[in-house]
Amino acid sequence: MRSLELFVPGFADLLATLLEAYAADVRSGVAFAHLSPDERRQVLRTMAKEESPDMRDVIDGLFVLTYGGMYSEWTGYDRATGRLSPPRAWARLGFGGPSEGHAGYREGI
Repeated sequence: MRSLELFVPGFADLLATLLEAYAADVRSGVAFAHLSPDERRQVLRTMAKEESPDMRDVIDGLFVLTYGGMYSEWTGYDRATGRLSPPRAWARLGFGGPSEGHAGYREGI
């Protein structure tokens, strides 16, 4: 949440309000957090189909921050020890981490 608020102050509150409003269209009287995973996907798909450029910015921001949070190095950082390990998501994707470069690309230099 802290990163989200640093990105755009007020974004978290705006997003929460929008998620709750669209959740009511999916299942009346049920908060977004209590929807099933399929119902949550339905909320996000409905929001993403909106024509409003502002709504598209909200959805884009949500996905950029979600993907960044899930796949960036900081998910492997241990604050207590200061150790940085590859995030578990990288192994599941088969990503070995950043490359120092490829010797074959430097041969002609």
